[in-house]
Amino acid sequence: MTEMAQAPAARLEGIGLRQGPRFQWAIVLASVLAAYLLIHFAVPLVFSGFARTYVVQPVVWSLLSLTLLLLLAAHGIIGRMRLGWSRFLLLGLALGVFQVACTGTAGLLTSFGTSPYSHDLYHMFLNFVFWGTAMVAIELSRAYILRSFSPRHILPVVALVSLFFTVIMIAPAKYKLLGGSMEPLSFFGGTFLPLLAQNMLACFLALAGGPLAAIAYRGVLAAFEWFSPILPDLPWITKAFVETMAPVMGLLIVQAFADSEPETRTVKVETKARKARFAWAWVMTGIVGVTVLWFSVGALGFRPIAVVSGSMSPAIGVGDLAVVKEVSPESLKEGDVIMYRQGVQTTIHRVVEVRQNGAARQFVTKGDANDTPDLELVRPDQIEGRVSFCVPKLGWVSMKLKDFLGKVF
Repeated sequence: MTEMAQAPAARLEGIGLRQGPRFQWAIVLASVLAAYLLIHFAVPLVFSGFARTYVVQPVVWSLLSLTLLLLLAAHGIIGRMRLGWSRFLLLGLALGVFQVACTGTAGLLTSFGTSPYSHDLYHMFLNFVFWGTAMVAIELSRAYILRSFSPRHILPVVALVSLFFTVIMIAPAKYKLLGGSMEPLSFFGGTFLPLLAQNMLACFLALAGGPLAAIAYRGVLAAFEWFSPILPDLPWITKAFVETMAPVMGLLIVQAFADSEPETRTVKVETKARKARFAWAWVMTGIVGVTVLWFSVGALGFRPIAVVSGSMSPAIGVGDLAVVKEVSPESLKEGDVIMYRQGVQTTIHRVVEVRQNGAARQFVTKGDANDTPDLELVRPDQIEGRVSFCVPKLGWVSMKLKDFLGKVF
């Protein structure tokens, strides 16, 4: 890079770091992935219990951190990263406190539960070593990888780095639950999307203020989770909203804070505009993602259902996506297509007769493709809603995803 090309890059990112050795970032990325695989797949074959969790795992992450520090020092990068840039360090702490406050407020509106972790000094120290060593290694790695790219390519890199660290921060055991007791929707909304939002914010903090700013933000969240004796017990759909939107708002704050810094004011207008568009695009992605989740579980009054049976064809075919709206059973009439539950089975059939037995209403249902009505009458308390409309074949996406997860896990 020429001196003219380097200057805007330095001003844009605020810490004056030149592009690292070519492809050195790939080695760092591979090292993080190797540490993840070693800890979760190789170490359990040799060690178990205390040794695996509180000795071997911290040693692995500490060795990675030491290697990264030596690598940064060898290339003269540590000084340029300004590890102790206080303004962004304080901003990271403030954003962490803000997110904890948002989560705590949501807990007041829902419920709190007892923390599953021990809180005597000995176990608190062990837990601090457990998550602290991993956090330091990850944030040093994140900062170095991001700093290895010029501003011209940084936005897609931020997205990919955020996705990478989100994937490796989730234990393999949780992925295995996708094939069993955990629904993909609750996993995505309650675990993956909030963690992705946190990693996106950590990337912006690492770009603006170095690894310590990201450590400050994530450290507050981890300290609250591991050291607080009580924790908010949020439904996953509430957690999806709170823990996604708080980092999204933080991202805009970091962007505005970085743009106000003297070292970044002289950046080219088009580069700043591109970063602002990226930040707002992520905001809209978070809002849309949460809205889709709420829609998917019926929180907005509608619920999409992938149709797996042909009993309602040709009106509703296999693979169609039926959108079900919550309605009062008293409003149902003959000809309405309803979704009702019998035990663990959910059925979508048409109402062919409404029977009034005193004060109680019961419904005779029948699939359009069936020759005879259903044997059992449907009670009002079994009704989930009425089908408002269908989107042809869109349900195949959900069906294929569930089949894929079932085969993988």
